[in-house]
Amino acid sequence: MPREGQEDDKGVRIGEGPPLRIAKLPPPPRASHILGPGIVLAAMGIGMGEMIMWPRMTVMWGNGVLWLALLGFTIQYFVQMEMSRWVTATGESFFQAAARMGFRKLFSWIFFLSAPVIYFWPGWIGTAGQILSYATGEPFGKASWQVFAVLGVVAILIILTASPIIYNVIEKVMAAAILISSILVILVTLAVSTPGQILGVLKGFISFGYWHPEMSTKAFMPFVVGAIAYAGPSGMQQAWYTLWCRDRGMGMGAYVGRITGLFGREESIPEAGYTFDPKDPGERGKWRGWRRYCTFDALILFWAMSIFLTFFYVLLAQGAVALDPSLVELERTGKSLAIISGMGEVFTKYIGPWAAKLFYIVAFLQVWNSGFGVYDGYARGQADILYYNLPAARKIHLSKWYYIFLYGTLLPACAAFFIAEKPLVLVTMATWLAAFAMAFYCPILAYVTRRLLPEELRPSWVHTLWLLIGAAFYWGLILISLSMGAHP
Repeated sequence: MPREGQEDDKGVRIGEGPPLRIAKLPPPPRASHILGPGIVLAAMGIGMGEMIMWPRMTVMWGNGVLWLALLGFTIQYFVQMEMSRWVTATGESFFQAAARMGFRKLFSWIFFLSAPVIYFWPGWIGTAGQILSYATGEPFGKASWQVFAVLGVVAILIILTASPIIYNVIEKVMAAAILISSILVILVTLAVSTPGQILGVLKGFISFGYWHPEMSTKAFMPFVVGAIAYAGPSGMQQAWYTLWCRDRGMGMGAYVGRITGLFGREESIPEAGYTFDPKDPGERGKWRGWRRYCTFDALILFWAMSIFLTFFYVLLAQGAVALDPSLVELERTGKSLAIISGMGEVFTKYIGPWAAKLFYIVAFLQVWNSGFGVYDGYARGQADILYYNLPAARKIHLSKWYYIFLYGTLLPACAAFFIAEKPLVLVTMATWLAAFAMAFYCPILAYVTRRLLPEELRPSWVHTLWLLIGAAFYWGLILISLSMGAHP
C-alpha cells in the first residue's frame, strides 16, 4: 500500500478516504478578476459585527476595545489563508479535510450536528426586519420587525431557488451591498466627524490590553465573546468559505461541480477532490500565482475592508451619541438597536429625513445580506458533510441536499421571530455559540494543512502559529464565560 501523499494508480492518498485524482492546476486569474470569496466573508461580517456589535461596544466602553477587533480580524486573516490553501490544493472543503483525519469522520460529524444549534437562531434576518421597521414607521405595530423578518426569509428562498448558479448571485449581492453602504456611510461620517474623534478611533485599534471592568460581568460577557467572534466571519463561515472557493473555481476546485439552482442543470460531483504534481516547476509557478490571489482576497477584500468599515461605523456611532447621549444607557439594556436609530438621526440632522430613511434601507440590506450569506453557507455545509460522508446520501444530488437543508432550516426558524422579544437576543445567542466552532476548527485546520498536504504546499510556521493562537484565544474566552456562568 502506498504511503500517505504517495501516488498510486488511483491517485494520491492523503489521510483517510478516497485518493485525490491527479490533474493540471488551472492557471490563476488575471489581475482584473479582483472579486473573490473574501468579499462574501467581509460582507457577512459588516452586516452584524462591524455595523452593530463593535459600534455598540465602543459606545458603552470606549474606543480602547477596538484592539480586540484588530486581533480578531488578524486571526481570521490567517484562518482564511489556510482555508484557501486547502481548497485550492485539493478541491475539497474544510469538512472533507476534517473527515480525512480519520476517527470515523468524527470531527466532520461534530460540525454537522453543531451547525443547527448555532444557526437555528436567525438573528441577522430579525435584526434586518427591525431596521426596516424604523424606515417604514412600524406599519404593523410592534410586530413590524417580525413581519419584515419573515418577508426577508421569503426573499432569500426566492433568490436562491431561482438562481442558475448559486455562488454567482451570492458574490454579486455581497459586493453590491458593501459598495452601496460604504459610499453612504463614509461620506456622511467624514462630514460630521472631528479630527479628535478620528484620532481617538485610530488609537483604539492599538490600545493593546485595554479591558473595561464591565466587560467581565455576567450580564455582558456573552455579548463580548460574540462580538469578538464577529470580528470578521464568525462560526462556520470560514469553513463555508472553502465551499464558495470551490464553486468560484479556485485552484483544483475548478474540477468539482457547482451547486446549481433548483431548476438549473445539475453538474457532476466527484466522490473526492483533485490535486496536482507539486514537484513540477510549471505547477509550482501556478501555485504561487494562486497564493498571491488568495492573499489579495484575504488581505484586501476581507482584512483591510473589514477594518476600514469598522472605523467608519464606529465614528458614525460616536456622532449618534453626540446628538443623543441617552443612547449609551439604551445600549446597555440590550433590548433595542438604539445605536442604529441613533445613526439614522445623524443623517436626519445633517442631511434630512429622507437620508435617514435611505440609511435604514441600506442598513437593512447590509444586515439582511449577512443572513442571506449565512443560510446559503449553512445549507452548503450541511449538504457537503452529508453527501461526502454518507455513501447512501449520494443517491440524491448535492444541489438537492442544499435545498433540503435551506428550506428545512429557514422555514422552522421563522418561529424564533415570535419566541424572542427582540432580535438582538437571537444575535447574542448565535454569536456566542459561534465562538465554539471557531475554537474547534483552528487546531483542525493547523493539523490538516501541516500534516496532510505535500511538503511543497504546506504553510509556514508563522501561519500555523496564528491558528494555534486563535484556538487558545477563543477557548480562553469561552472558558472564562462558562466559569462565570455567563451565557445568553
